[in-house]
Amino acid sequence: MIEEMEAMQDGSPTVDTPPVATIRPSGRFKGMTRGDAAYQVLKENGLKMTVRSIVDALKAEGFKSEAKHPTDSMRAAMRRDRRFTRLEPFGAWGLVEWEGRFAEDGTPVQEPVAITK
Repeated sequence: MIEEMEAMQDGSPTVDTPPVATIRPSGRFKGMTRGDAAYQVLKENGLKMTVRSIVDALKAEGFKSEAKHPTDSMRAAMRRDRRFTRLEPFGAWGLVEWEGRFAEDGTPVQEPVAITK
């Protein structure tokens, strides 16, 4: 080990140093909770979505779920999270911060504005 350190100081090649691997996350939602990832998808789309469409959007971006039933797991996570609201009667979900954007029947009252990346 001392020889390797001395070799590094004088600029001579080191002894069999393996290359450093670049690890890339498997999607931009890696490491996020289900709630945080769903919030991000809804916020970026600016539109109400069903739980199935949220899960599909997350899968397309590389979000991995260990749940046996990812849609049911996502629905449960969204029910517990106060950032989400269910827009009846269509089964679509939205964000509480969108209050007033949709009428009681689920039709848009205002034109949604998606956040650009």
